[in-house]
Amino acid sequence: MLTSLKYSCQNQLKILPSISSRFFTNRARHQKENARTNNDILLNTTALLKSQKSNHRDDKFSRQVIPKKRAKPIGLSSHRKRLALRWSGGNERAQQAANWIIERSIKINSRGIVKMVNTESNKLEEVQIQTLPEKIDLSSQGLILVDVEEQHGSKIPLIKIVEAKTALKRYSDAIASRKEKELSRLGISARTGKKPEKDKDSCIKQIKVSWQISDSDLVNQKANEIESQLQKGLKVHLYVDSKDALSKANWTNDFNSTNSSAPIQNNISKKELKRREFIVEALQKIAENSNASYTLEGSSETRLIMKLASKSSGNSDEKKTIKEHNRREKQAKIEKRVEKKRLREAQKRTNANLIQSC
Repeated sequence: MLTSLKYSCQNQLKILPSISSRFFTNRARHQKENARTNNDILLNTTALLKSQKSNHRDDKFSRQVIPKKRAKPIGLSSHRKRLALRWSGGNERAQQAANWIIERSIKINSRGIVKMVNTESNKLEEVQIQTLPEKIDLSSQGLILVDVEEQHGSKIPLIKIVEAKTALKRYSDAIASRKEKELSRLGISARTGKKPEKDKDSCIKQIKVSWQISDSDLVNQKANEIESQLQKGLKVHLYVDSKDALSKANWTNDFNSTNSSAPIQNNISKKELKRREFIVEALQKIAENSNASYTLEGSSETRLIMKLASKSSGNSDEKKTIKEHNRREKQAKIEKRVEKKRLREAQKRTNANLIQSC
């Protein structure tokens, strides 16, 4: 009995491994089949999404026109607005006059090539615009556009180095002419905003002068502008006020009350008032040197209008002599004043350096 029981147990133990191995084999096969099925579903779904996305993109691009990219021009034309030259010397007005010549030259020749006379060889040669600041000092020199030359189907501007006074005069005349053309095209007056009267307002030139103007600008730029307009036979009205007031869009409204009792600014120092009186005297000298009569409306404590008109009587030679004499006196006075100012500034810098060293 025990022997038979022993054999039966041994047989059962032999059967168990085979059953377990079959069970795990079938289970692994089912897992592989399920994974393969899931992969097929995932691949089919992905392919369907891609086809839908591709069809949507094709429809979108079929309706949309893609603009062609424009080729960027070679040379300075693509950087015309960003071209900035560093000039040595000269005030802001002189640099504006030089930059005006540069802009005109680039419009003529987009590569930035100009022709000018070499001072050493005295020959005409081509130069790049970027090299001009190395060849000129704007404190005593300036640039003017003389002519335009045709060469191999392209235009090259001819530039000449002249005195700073001549360059500033050319620039002022060009700006004044452009403003006059704009006003005549619009058919309105810059001061009143109304249509000008042919017999009266059409021969009046309006010039703004700020109380903060420098001595050099007053003697050179403004004097040349006033003289050139008077020589054309125009009447000149000088509007003198602070720089901030003149920069407003409706700055002419402030001058409507110059004849009335305008409120006096009590916050003006004696030094500022003395400076304004000097500017008024300088403008009167300019009028006398230009052989022009003038009237003043307003006050140096607020703002004023100076109306100039050229005189038609007198000997021309005598006028030139008096004008030259007054010009020299004025120039000597201004130079003396500027020299004193430089000495004071140099003394201040010396004192500041001594204090820092201590």
